[in-house]
Amino acid sequence: MSTGGRIQATVSADGVRIAYLRVGRGRTLVIVGGALYDHRRWLKVADLLSGQATVCVMDRRGRGGSGDANGYTPEREIDDIAAVIDATGGTADLLGHSSGALLSIQAALTGLPIRRLVLYEPPYFPGVEEPRASDLPDRLFGLIRAAKLDDAVATFLLEGPRLPPTAVEARRGTPMWQEALQCARSLPYDSIIQISFKLDPGRLADVRIPTLLLLGGASSPAMRVGTEVIAGALPNAQIVVMPRQEHVAMVSAPDLLADVVKAFLAVN
Repeated sequence: MSTGGRIQATVSADGVRIAYLRVGRGRTLVIVGGALYDHRRWLKVADLLSGQATVCVMDRRGRGGSGDANGYTPEREIDDIAAVIDATGGTADLLGHSSGALLSIQAALTGLPIRRLVLYEPPYFPGVEEPRASDLPDRLFGLIRAAKLDDAVATFLLEGPRLPPTAVEARRGTPMWQEALQCARSLPYDSIIQISFKLDPGRLADVRIPTLLLLGGASSPAMRVGTEVIAGALPNAQIVVMPRQEHVAMVSAPDLLADVVKAFLAVN
C-alpha cells in the first residue's frame, strides 16, 4: 500500500460501495484509472503527489474493493466519481487515464465541482481507425460468464486498444497480466465507454475548466490525433508531451508524470 495511505469507501447513487486509496494532504485530487487495473497501478504516482495534494485513487466499480451492480451504464461511473468528490471535500481536481479520461470528460460536462482537469490519452481515434465492433461488450460478458478471463483480457487488448497479437502474447503470464485478470470482470464496461463516447465540440466549448492533456511521445499516431482533437474542442486546454513514454507512464516514468501533474495543479 502507498506510504501513509489507507483504503476508504463511500456509497454511489445506486447503493454500490466505491473504495478508494487516500493519501497526502492539500487540495483533493481524484484519480480515475483506465481499463484492466485498480488503484495499485497508481501507488507510486500517488506517493509522489501526496506532498501537494490529498490523492484519492478510485477502485472503479467491479474492481478492487469496490462493489458492482447489474445494468451497467457509464452514467453510473459518473455518479461514482461524484460520490468520491463529495466524500473527500466537495470539490476536486480530476485526473483520468484512458477510458477513465473519457469518464472524466463526461464528469466535467455534467458540471461536477472540478477545479482542474487532467486527461491522459483518452482513447478517441477520429478518422484513424475503423470503429470498434459494437458487439465487443456482449462478447466480453459472454467470456466472463464462461469463466474465460484469459480470453476476455486478450480479446479486449486486441480489439480495444488494438495491440498487435505478438504484444498481447508477450504479456501473458506476467505480473501485469495477473493484475488484469483480477479486474477482467469490468472489461465490458471500458469497451462500452469507448464505443459510446461521442465528441460534441459544441458541448465541450462550454467546459472552461483548465485542462491538461498528457500524451506519450512514443504513443501511436492515433493517440496523438485524438488528444489534439479533444484539446482543440476545449477552450482552456494545453497538451504536454512526455518524451519516450507511451500509455502507461504511471508505471514506466512515475516521477515524470507526477512532476508534470504537480506543475499544472500548483497554478491557482
